[in-house]
Amino acid sequence: VFYPTVVFMFATHFEEWKFCFGVPKKFAVYVKQGLSPKSLNGNNAKEATVSEPAVSRWFRESYSSGIIGAKIGIIIAFIVLIVALGIQAGKLEPDPKNPQFLPATNNYQRFLNENPKQFARGGSVSAVRVVFAWGIDKENPIDRSGTRATDVDDPGKPVWDPNFNLPIAAQCMLSICEKAQMKSDERKTGGYPDFPIDCFLIDFKKHIDANDTALWPAVTGPGADGDQFFSLLIQWLEDPKVLSDWKPYIHAEHVDGTTVLRFISTQLKLTVESSNIDTKDGKALWSTWEDWFNSQYDSEPCKSVAAQAGGFQSSLGFVYVRATLVEEALSGIFLSVGLAFAVLTFATTNVLVAFYAVVVIACVVVCTMGMTVVVGWKLGVLESIGLVMVPGLSVDFVAHLAEAYIDSSCTDREGRVRDMLARVGISVVSGAVSTLGASLFLFFPEIVFFNKFGTMIFMTIGFSLFWALLFFPAFMSTPLGPEGNVGNWFYYAKLMYSRFRGTA
Repeated sequence: VFYPTVVFMFATHFEEWKFCFGVPKKFAVYVKQGLSPKSLNGNNAKEATVSEPAVSRWFRESYSSGIIGAKIGIIIAFIVLIVALGIQAGKLEPDPKNPQFLPATNNYQRFLNENPKQFARGGSVSAVRVVFAWGIDKENPIDRSGTRATDVDDPGKPVWDPNFNLPIAAQCMLSICEKAQMKSDERKTGGYPDFPIDCFLIDFKKHIDANDTALWPAVTGPGADGDQFFSLLIQWLEDPKVLSDWKPYIHAEHVDGTTVLRFISTQLKLTVESSNIDTKDGKALWSTWEDWFNSQYDSEPCKSVAAQAGGFQSSLGFVYVRATLVEEALSGIFLSVGLAFAVLTFATTNVLVAFYAVVVIACVVVCTMGMTVVVGWKLGVLESIGLVMVPGLSVDFVAHLAEAYIDSSCTDREGRVRDMLARVGISVVSGAVSTLGASLFLFFPEIVFFNKFGTMIFMTIGFSLFWALLFFPAFMSTPLGPEGNVGNWFYYAKLMYSRFRGTA
């Protein structure tokens, strides 16, 4: 709103002002027309105001002739470029590390990277964790009805397993805990005591056995005395230190004045860290743990109490988050490109021109993805956000050129290419220069997000400029560039309508 208002006010009220002896106006004509100041008088000045600006004339004559003359070489060079960067783009993989907000050389970031590795029992705090949970419905663990998918503060309500019975399932759960912490290269466990499992049943059994070794079999298993089991459990948890240690793993709630045990969880650190496992190995490790956990119910002490125990293992969720980032980034790109084709088809009224423009946009996306691999990036949260924006940033230049190609008064392809470059060539260059210049300032901040964001913009605009001003006009000047009404869906729609009405 503001810019066209300024232009309108200038044209209607201030353009004819002869301030500074008319020098600004004469100099403006000189710049636009490429004429010498001496010629800006009398008839020459009048002719200059209607002739084509020098920059447009250069795009129409010298630049267009160079592009048309070297079109085969330009097309081959860009094919080599897209193949090379396309191969690199195929190597783009999820980033196993969490996003860093500061460079690795920053002292604070170095502290954050090193701190988890120090003073940690059973692996670092960034070690992969396997969690076993009992008491929650395995098939439908959370009721999300009435919630919004984008509201992180409203995840829904847990669905409790109505068959879960801790006293009956205790022997099964204890067996799983003890077997899980055994050393296994396949399951990436370090073994007890270096990598102990956080399972309260192990300590609870030791507490009971210290008083009477015959008591544990009596209060647990298929014939368990549930009342005595909970009485012993409550007495044990009355110790403040015991309660502090195991409170995060035991969840109960008050229902009608009665305390009801809802679910039990355990946690085991593995020997592999989340930052050192890729998506493929992470999914394989998840499958290994899933198969192992389910196999425990094929034999005693779990087989006979499977219904009362239930339970499931939860691990490596971050691996699937990474895979989702890749899928969402790619789906966002495909959706953006598809919408760009629909919009360009409608705006240009030419299916072929819209298709060629979308091909250019797709090539810009591939080149940008390839360059992210070349500079050493992997697909994390920051990169996913940037890649989704690439189609939107790259559509601008080629869309202007495509529209100018269609609006040309010429019917032959070479004439249209010259008109296209003369009309919007300088606008495309100006837009690219301003955006590239703005992105340069994002190279210098200490925060990694701004640096990567600026680099992504710079790469996208750079590739967009070269693909739009070199490849697109070169390709459109080949026999594949539409002439006349070829590809013009609006023309053929009107023609069919006229014939249908009997006026053709």
